[in-house]
Amino acid sequence: PWATCQQVYQNMWSDAVEASRWQPFDVVVVMCHTPDENLIGIDKTLDAVLQMYSEALENGLQFVFATQPAWHIDSAWQQPSSRAFYDALFELLPSEAMTIDNDQFWKDMGYNLDPANYTDGVHMSDQGGAILGATMRERLCGMGGVVLPCDLEL
Repeated sequence: PWATCQQVYQNMWSDAVEASRWQPFDVVVVMCHTPDENLIGIDKTLDAVLQMYSEALENGLQFVFATQPAWHIDSAWQQPSSRAFYDALFELLPSEAMTIDNDQFWKDMGYNLDPANYTDGVHMSDQGGAILGATMRERLCGMGGVVLPCDLEL
């Protein structure tokens, strides 16, 4: 439900403000799954991303929306709802706030970018996503990052 999503979003920002007191940071990286029409939908996901973007700028933070790997976007764009979401994001966010060609980001996070290779257990399935999430948390924290769990599609 959107009310739950809003609560998670508010909690995330409260946690971020609290975390910044003991570990200052200056970049906010947001990732989300492509919204599906049977989840909270494109408009509400866009609203949440844009609200985070605005609040980041208001607080003097750099904001980056990390898109999924290029090959995954190519696949997602075959779905009308996904294409509409990315088209809207590209129109609403300045280019410096988008990691459109961000395969290196995913490689740095330990993601196998070969779409034909799903044998390593690290891919976008539920199990693989959990492994990927753990890998990213470990590496981002190792780089001094603060990782807050949030799913815009609750």
